[in-house]
Amino acid sequence: MIRTSRPTRRTSEAAAAAASEWFARLQSPQATLDDALAAERWADESPENRRAWAMVQALWDNLGTAGCDPSVQAMRADPDTKPRPVRPDDPPRAARR
Repeated sequence: MIRTSRPTRRTSEAAAAAASEWFARLQSPQATLDDALAAERWADESPENRRAWAMVQALWDNLGTAGCDPSVQAMRADPDTKPRPVRPDDPPRAARR
């Protein structure tokens, strides 16, 4: 199974792009077991691929929490709403839920 550990080093743009493509493919309703196995083989090819995969999964996980942000909810309710700038004294996103 592909792990989702946090990346510790920089990854190349090529590895990040490939990880994004694999991730998008696996989100498709047409994704197959062969696709999942191929993505896992790709990630296992190198530590850089593994880090890129972890970065994409972390990004996806973090995007899931964005929907709880009050400014995102306001923009959904009224598309003309402008996002409120984040100020240095604002609590971390997780604490604003």
